[in-house]
Amino acid sequence: MPAIKDPNNDDLVLWESGAIVEYIVDTYDKQGKLTLTSNADKWHLKQYLHFQMSGQGPYFGQAIWFRKFHHEDVPSAKQRYEEQTVRVFDVLNTILKGKTYLVGEKFTYADLCFIPWDMAIKGFAPEIWEKNEVKSKYPDFVAWHDRLIARPSVKKVYGL
Repeated sequence: MPAIKDPNNDDLVLWESGAIVEYIVDTYDKQGKLTLTSNADKWHLKQYLHFQMSGQGPYFGQAIWFRKFHHEDVPSAKQRYEEQTVRVFDVLNTILKGKTYLVGEKFTYADLCFIPWDMAIKGFAPEIWEKNEVKSKYPDFVAWHDRLIARPSVKKVYGL
């Protein structure tokens, strides 16, 4: 379970990745490097953060779990979570049609939050990408993913 303890704020302890992201952005991104300023943009950023937490993270995590770590083969679970993973690709592809980033023309925390599970699904379950022809069927999603992982900070974290 992700958790932080902030020594700069009375040792505040937070758990739950979405709360941690919001806290870090609100507390430490004073220059707005990872956020946007308009009211609508702020809410759209939160919308995508919540979609990542309630959709991408759980579905991708379960897709990986039932393929790589579960003690028995459960074909129906593998199928369900693969279908949900593909649904997330489709939703993101639709959102990203003609766009560079999820909100506005700036890389934000909303984009950043999708990287870990995108990298995990490609690393632990590449067959989902291949079988479902993600590169050809979801080109806007793939272009966005490629832009995100081409960022120097992301390359550094993932050793790319």
